[in-house]
Amino acid sequence: MAHPSPLEEPVAAAAAARFGRRVRAYQQLSKLYVFDQYLGVPLAWSLLGPAAATAARTLAVLAACLVCVVAVVAASVALDDVQGFRDGSDSVNYGPREGLPRKRSRKPLLDGRLSERDALRFAKASAGLGLVALAVAFAVAPHRPLWVWVAAGGCTLASLQYSWGVKLSYVGLEEPILIAGTACTMLIPFGFVTGRVTAAAGAEAALFGFWMMSVSVFSNTHDADGDRQVRRLTVPARVSARANRRFILVVFGCCWGLLLGGLLTGALPWWLALAILPGLALQMRQLRTGLGAGDNLLARTIGFKAYRAAIAALIASNLLAWLR
Repeated sequence: MAHPSPLEEPVAAAAAARFGRRVRAYQQLSKLYVFDQYLGVPLAWSLLGPAAATAARTLAVLAACLVCVVAVVAASVALDDVQGFRDGSDSVNYGPREGLPRKRSRKPLLDGRLSERDALRFAKASAGLGLVALAVAFAVAPHRPLWVWVAAGGCTLASLQYSWGVKLSYVGLEEPILIAGTACTMLIPFGFVTGRVTAAAGAEAALFGFWMMSVSVFSNTHDADGDRQVRRLTVPARVSARANRRFILVVFGCCWGLLLGGLLTGALPWWLALAILPGLALQMRQLRTGLGAGDNLLARTIGFKAYRAAIAALIASNLLAWLR
């Protein structure tokens, strides 16, 4: 058996290192490490009950939906990076700033690891994979009500046009798209399996969407200067600092109001009030950090922890209901 020559080994090691850097660059471009919007599929699964949740057809539908969500989100954030690179907003938002600077390594276009062409090819491939996965979900789903068709098509189109094409996030639709799109990642797979929207599904989808907005509002606040320069009309970019503080409080108030309403009406089980306490405590810390100390990026980080704690509480309370 032939052994590699001493000259071949460094060449192979260098090629492997280049490949590894390339893979990591695409991972950063697709933001796979921000898995929070993928949690709508397991949340939908937890609402189905043991019989439906373990059926082979259900698992096939949910798997296809999960692939669709991951692929479409990857395409959307890749296009967002291309647009942010072209208009210069990412150079501002990821440049040297006071407080906690954002890591430029998360933007492979900024440091030259990927080209615009690379990113656009990746976005097109990811969008194609997402559409194929959505078609598979339609093909194997036990139910295909019209509202699921509309929601799936609308959310997919809005995600891909978020920062590209029509640029919906540049015309003041960033916040409603984020809330509705996040909620739909849970409602669509639930609708495929059950054909309807229950009170519990509606309440949890609304919480899912608004809780995500409570995270995003702080990163949008941090990015307001850069967004304002390129006329990306998020709420923080188009209102005063005082009005934005009020908007943040309204978003958090919606989270708490939806939770309280769901508990009082019975749409959400009473034991969720106990399970979600860690998430609520983290949200209060998030508010103190963002509005009190003015550290928007740290508030965003805490917000993700609060979000994940809340979704874990929802899933756990749903699974506990299986035992009833």
